[in-house]
Amino acid sequence: MNCKNCQVSLKNTDNFCYDCGAKVINERLSFKHAWEEFSTIFLNYDNTFLKTFIHLFTAPHIVIGDYLNGVRKKYLNVVSYVAVAITLAGFQVFILKNFYPETLDISKIQGNEYNPIQMDWLLDYQTFLFFLNIPVSAFLAKVSFFRQKKFNYIEHLAIIAYIVAQFTITSTLLTILSSSLGFNFYIFGNILNVLLIIYTSITYKKLYGINLKETLLSVFVFLIILTVTFIITTSLYAWYLYQSGAFENLI
Repeated sequence: MNCKNCQVSLKNTDNFCYDCGAKVINERLSFKHAWEEFSTIFLNYDNTFLKTFIHLFTAPHIVIGDYLNGVRKKYLNVVSYVAVAITLAGFQVFILKNFYPETLDISKIQGNEYNPIQMDWLLDYQTFLFFLNIPVSAFLAKVSFFRQKKFNYIEHLAIIAYIVAQFTITSTLLTILSSSLGFNFYIFGNILNVLLIIYTSITYKKLYGINLKETLLSVFVFLIILTVTFIITTSLYAWYLYQSGAFENLI
C-alpha cells in the first residue's frame, strides 16, 4: 500500500509512514476514531497540548527555547497553540454574551447607569485584536530589550505568540470562572493584564538569562513605549471623533 499523505510505498503491517511519520489509517472516520485523535493531541500528558500548557508555566523558556532551536515533536508548535487559544477565546465570548451578560456592563466601572462607551466591539473583533497584538508586542519586545541581541524579530514573534496564547487559554478559563461568581469582565481583565506583564517579564528574563536589573530596565522601557503609543492612539481617536462630529454626540 501507499502512504495517503506522501504516497511512499509501505508494507501492509506498517502502522506509521517511515518517510513522513504519518499514522496509517485504514478505517472509516467514526466518533471513536475522532475522540482518539482528539485525546492524543489535547488530553495526553505525554503528548502536545497538556504538556505544553503545563510546561509554559513551569519552564516557559525551555518550551519556547526548544521551538526556536528546531525541536518540533516535544511540544505543540506555536501555530497550533495559537489556533487552540483563538478557539477558546471565541468560546469565552459565546459563554459571556449568552450566560453572563451582566459581567460585560462597563457602567459599573464608570459609576453610573448611562453607558456612553460601547465595548461590544472589543468582543466582536477579539480575533482581529488577538492577531494584531502579536506583531505589535513582538516589535515592542524587540525594542525594549535593545541591549540584548539574541533574538531577531521573527523569533520574537514566536516568543510573543506562545506567551499570548498561554495567557489567552489561561484567562479564558479564569474569566469564565470569575464571571460565574459575578466578577466584572473588564475589572478582572485589568488584573489579568498585570499578571501578563509579570509572566512576560519572567519568560524573557529566563530566555535571555539576564539579571533582575536588566529585566526591570527592559520592562520600564516597554511601559514607556506602551504609554506613548497609548497617548498617540488616544489623541488620534479623539481627533477622529471631533472631526466626524461624534464627539458632540458622545457629550
